Amino acid sequence: MEVYHRTLYEQPPALGGSPAAVAVDRVIRRALAKRPEDRFPSASEMGDALRAVRQVGDTGEARAHAITG
Repeated sequence: MEVYHRTLYEQPPALGGSPAAVAVDRVIRRALAKRPEDRFPSASEMGDALRAVRQVGDTGEARAHAITG
């Protein structure tokens, strides 16, 4: 029951560290969103967001819209 409750109501711990790790965390969180309408509409769009993470520099600002939607 504990695992079931966590799956339905809780989020996993956030990744921290570099701007790229934080950007990956945003993509993962969007993919795991509890409400289907908050998730990526397609695998292709999630792939675009993951590819955008590769372009994140030290500032973490590159293509933020593609990552967060």
